[in-house]
Amino acid sequence: MLVRALFLRPARRKPWRAALTVLGVAAGVGAVVATVAASRAAVASLEEGVEEIAGRARLEVTAAGGIDESLLGRLRPAAADAVLAPVIEEVALLPQLGDTVRVLGVDPLVDLAARDLELVPGPGGGPEVFERLLRGEGVLLPEPLASRLGGANALVLSVRARPEALPVLGVLRPRALSAAWDRVVIADVALAQELFGRHGRLDRIEVVPRPGVSEAEVRARLSALLPGGVRVEEPAARGARAGRMVRALEFNLTALSGVSLFVGAVLVATTLATAVVQRRYLIALAVSLGAQRRQIARVVLAEALLIGLAGGALGVLAGRFGAQAALSSVRATVATVAADATAASIELPPWLALLGVVLGVGVSVAAASLPLSEAVRTPPLQNLRAERPWALGRRARRRAVALSAACAAGAFGLTRLPPLNDLPV
Repeated sequence: MLVRALFLRPARRKPWRAALTVLGVAAGVGAVVATVAASRAAVASLEEGVEEIAGRARLEVTAAGGIDESLLGRLRPAAADAVLAPVIEEVALLPQLGDTVRVLGVDPLVDLAARDLELVPGPGGGPEVFERLLRGEGVLLPEPLASRLGGANALVLSVRARPEALPVLGVLRPRALSAAWDRVVIADVALAQELFGRHGRLDRIEVVPRPGVSEAEVRARLSALLPGGVRVEEPAARGARAGRMVRALEFNLTALSGVSLFVGAVLVATTLATAVVQRRYLIALAVSLGAQRRQIARVVLAEALLIGLAGGALGVLAGRFGAQAALSSVRATVATVAADATAASIELPPWLALLGVVLGVGVSVAAASLPLSEAVRTPPLQNLRAERPWALGRRARRRAVALSAACAAGAFGLTRLPPLNDLPV
């Protein structure tokens, strides 16, 4: 009876109020779910497949901002111990897919020693394909990408805000199947330098130890030849380093999406508080007729719980589609700190869906605490009296101003703290 009188009947009379409250919670939950899912996909694109694309390369010569290609000559004495493969790796937009691809510039003369790739037999296939690739006359595509493009003989890449038409010389099949190869375009290193304006610069030199030579020996030999600021490391270290930078960005994006969740909590609190005030006569009559205060509390909590469940479920659903819409924008933001952020599929793991629902319920129940206290503690006689307007006293206003100033000072102080575990405070 209490549920019907205090919840169901008012909800039927003013359904828009409950609907708006549910939408407010859904907007907050959806923003968090979309941001987390899109950020995880962007971070995954940095880390997944680093070792697969590196192939047999066990070491890399890298430096901040890239390395001068003249370093290859300086490392020539180490060629007896390892194969040195220069690499350019950049990201370009492929308008035919409406997304980005990774452009891998390699030296065809030495790269077969680093990567397990085979040319798919077909018309025009054969040694001349690699000769044309070496002359910079076109590019090679992996089978999955060529299939998505419908076997086109050419593709157009948007590079540095201008279209570049490139013939497709052949199709490659990675011997070790990996999703990392699904969006890779292979070009000669000189062609990649020309496309991206990287004349005389390389992203890295991949190192494949020759048979009988240990990785430690090669590392020591290279370290003795390298100038300061240039390092020798494993391929996985590159993905881990970029991942750490991007996780700080992901943390910021998630924190910003939490603002929407906070707005949803305020909306729930306001709605429930308004509902309690408007139903004060019914609450007073119910208590006067013998209803226990915990029964009143259960009704208010049940309303908050239903709002949280509905808003959480709707927010998870909206977040799944919102993540797909936001992925390109998030990836573009990620590219400001890590240039090789490519496309990655959006996944909504069960834990994230559960987290969205739990957030919706938790925010709604927490926001109901003040209205719940109002409904339980106010004496019935006071609820039966007419409401009179009241204002904050001078002391209360001073406390409010002091609290606001303390919050502002605390926020400013937090911005001055160093990062904790690579995350900004």
